[in-house]
Amino acid sequence: MALVRSPLSALAIHDSTLPAGEDRSLPGRHIIDSQIRQYMSFRQAETSTIAAAKAGFSAATANRIEQDRKSRQPRNSSASRVQMTVQAFD
Repeated sequence: MALVRSPLSALAIHDSTLPAGEDRSLPGRHIIDSQIRQYMSFRQAETSTIAAAKAGFSAATANRIEQDRKSRQPRNSSASRVQMTVQAFD
């Protein structure tokens, strides 16, 4: 019987900080900062699903990271527009 490999298993990136044989993509495991940095660099050229697989976590986690990233972007609030208007007339 032949060994069937998942297409995503080829994308696994091994982290030398983990003990030998430990799988960092287990459910319920916390993701670490280096995985987020890897995801962000992969995300520049790949879809979020592929980038997440390469970084070692699920597509659902990638969606949470994307939502968090979007929620942290500064927005022009009405208070900042009032401040800009006041500064323009000073």
